[in-house]
Amino acid sequence: MSTSLITDKRIRRTHRLLREAFIELIAEQGYDSLRVEDILKRADIGRTTFYAHFKDKRALLENISEIFDSKYQADLAQRSLDENGNIPLVAVQKVFESFERNAPFFGMVLESRDVPVLYERVQTAFRDIFTRLLTEQAERLKLDPAVPLPILAEFYVGALLAMGKWWLSNGMRPYTAAEMAQMFFDLDRHGRLQVMSGK
Repeated sequence: MSTSLITDKRIRRTHRLLREAFIELIAEQGYDSLRVEDILKRADIGRTTFYAHFKDKRALLENISEIFDSKYQADLAQRSLDENGNIPLVAVQKVFESFERNAPFFGMVLESRDVPVLYERVQTAFRDIFTRLLTEQAERLKLDPAVPLPILAEFYVGALLAMGKWWLSNGMRPYTAAEMAQMFFDLDRHGRLQVMSGK
């Protein structure tokens, strides 16, 4: 193995350990009170190593934001309407599966108010995908929405993130990702009053 490959592997490992420690500590004590020393202790990484990669904890936060942009937004961008022009259940289920698979990250984002930059990025990513899907749906089905699409998109995003936050804060119990997606889907497709009446 070449020296450059070994170096790259070490850098990726260092970044991963720092990100994991950062996310765990945010959940435990919040962003404002978090010190670089706390991160170093949790990640078992030396001060010199940390500052060789990041200027401060804010730079580490930005790195995590960039990971979200490149990883999660790319996945969200692949979602499309089904053959009938509707937002498919599987697309919503993928969101809850992503919440489950990356619970520490999304738990930090949705449950902590200390890192608004991350919440805003997540919110923007979901808003963009819902705006695109709703616009495509209106065009394909020749719909004339009574509520402006940006407001509809904001409504869906707010509901989705609120349900995700509730689910994560309850330890992803007692429902599975598929069941959470189905409930969101039912509320979207049938409306609150019909769901409440059991229809």
